[in-house]
Amino acid sequence: MKKIFILVLFFIVGQKSFCAPVFASCTTEYPSTSFRIETVDNIITVKVINHNGQGYAPFWNSIVVPNDFTILKEKSDLILKLDQITTAHFKSANCKWYGDKKFACIGSDEKIPANGVILAPWALYSNQIKESSFAGDYEYIEMTLSFYVDQKQHQLVMRYPKTVCDLADHQLDQATK
Repeated sequence: MKKIFILVLFFIVGQKSFCAPVFASCTTEYPSTSFRIETVDNIITVKVINHNGQGYAPFWNSIVVPNDFTILKEKSDLILKLDQITTAHFKSANCKWYGDKKFACIGSDEKIPANGVILAPWALYSNQIKESSFAGDYEYIEMTLSFYVDQKQHQLVMRYPKTVCDLADHQLDQATK
């Protein structure tokens, strides 16, 4: 038991001391899908982590109608092929703030092999969403990693309550200076 405790403690301390500056960390209360974005040497690194596996990876965010089922099946089959953690990189020169909690990184030359498919990252961006109803007012941050496979656009997208998605604009600003 003591060895396990020391190993866990070493891992936690090691993670804290060797982590890159975090520019965004978005995780649901019970982890399902997390976006972790770091800045190092003018490179923005995004990791989309599907904690419960690809069967729970969010890949669609719009109204769905019966005619979408064929497209959804095609996209779902692709998402199931991806690794549990998808990592992409963007040059900080390709990233910009567009307002409170809104940024975009557009364009990457990276090609990411993943279980027989090649992902070409296209964009990483956030949206700030405010909703109001009889139940109250709510604010969300939506994170999206958009990419191409075989010239078809796909995405990993997740909406978080504002309280669990910390966007630290100063970290992105430091990388872009």
